[in-house]
Amino acid sequence: MHLTTHLDVDVVAVETDSTLSMLLEIDAPAPAADAERADATLEVVLDRSGSMHGAPLEGAKRALLELVDRLDPRDRFGLVAFDDEARVVVPAGPLTDKAAVKQAIAAVHTGGSTDLAAGYLRGLKEARRAATPAGATLVLISDGHANHGETRPDVLGGVAAKARTQGVTTSSLGYGLGYDERLLSAVARSGGGNEAFAEDPDAAAQAIAAEVDGLLSQAAQAATLLVAMSPQVRGLRVVNDLPANLVEQGVQVEIGGLYAGETRKIVLTLDVPGLPSLGLLQVAELT
Repeated sequence: MHLTTHLDVDVVAVETDSTLSMLLEIDAPAPAADAERADATLEVVLDRSGSMHGAPLEGAKRALLELVDRLDPRDRFGLVAFDDEARVVVPAGPLTDKAAVKQAIAAVHTGGSTDLAAGYLRGLKEARRAATPAGATLVLISDGHANHGETRPDVLGGVAAKARTQGVTTSSLGYGLGYDERLLSAVARSGGGNEAFAEDPDAAAQAIAAEVDGLLSQAAQAATLLVAMSPQVRGLRVVNDLPANLVEQGVQVEIGGLYAGETRKIVLTLDVPGLPSLGLLQVAELT
């Protein structure tokens, strides 16, 4: 990883409070031409409630079948389906028997109401169990509003944020026109993944394929930025919509996954109180 910083000013005034803005560019390395990619871990959590009956569920299943074909046998894949309860359709693990996995996907059928939280929590358990040292990615697919179990976006967003610190990135796919945008957005934003929308089965297949493309070309997963502020700095704000937490060493910003060759830009502002005298000033150390 390569870090480049750009400050909006080169000097701050003596005896006058200042706000310093910093643009941080994080460059993920591009893989060598002959480099073998790391094994990927993908857990899918699929809504199979009654509203998914017909074309929506069949379209999602077709997309998952194509996904299994694209993954290598050494990659790890799992599927949890949920309605008013969650069940493991494909235990997360290496794709050594693709035929059996595809048969299990094809057998998924619609059920009752929508307990999204139950599906998500069960999927996270599977993702953590099968994760490699590089972590895991969970994709949550739903077309409706959660009407059973935990439904508060802030609570499930907190679950996603915690999972992110444990190496599991969460992405979401809102299917159709009636999905719970607030809930899926909170999970994806806090989970460090992507938030996609698909109006029809074809668009859903494209969105799932794009997520897999990103997973297979990831150079970093669950990356974090630690900002250790100097004693002279009074406050820090992360302008980007990224989770940030106070830790003993400073402020930890959750960046999430980066694709090979990607450049991610983060803007920070630091409050610098009036300095008593002239001289050089270190405002922060970035890791």
